[in-house]
Amino acid sequence: MNDESPTLPTPSARTISAGSVALGLTFIIVWTLAHVILFGLSFASGLVLDILLMTFKNLTLPGLVANNPGMEMAWMIPLQIGVVLTGLAGVAAGLAMFWHRYRKRLWLTSGILLLTGLAVDGYAIFRIFSDAFQGLQ
Repeated sequence: MNDESPTLPTPSARTISAGSVALGLTFIIVWTLAHVILFGLSFASGLVLDILLMTFKNLTLPGLVANNPGMEMAWMIPLQIGVVLTGLAGVAAGLAMFWHRYRKRLWLTSGILLLTGLAVDGYAIFRIFSDAFQGLQ
């Protein structure tokens, strides 16, 4: 007879399911693609918004409008930096969906990048409105 006592199974490392990997990679691809499109649209929107703001200033403040070339860059660069940061937040979130070992760090990184990107985008929107109503002072 076998005199060995039965042993309890040892806790093994958490296995990664194919579904969680597929979900995480799909999230990363869709999130990144959306932010690449937003980044590209920010160039076109810069020109359109500059034209709209100049038209708005000409209609509402006809004597105070001074065309200030290059001011659109004061808000366009922070807007693009914010889009890049929020795009990177999606990559960290997608990795957190299946990389269990670093899940807490990745969610924290994703949250920090998302909040930082949104704050930078908020600053860019503030610059848009402050430049639009610059002649009211």
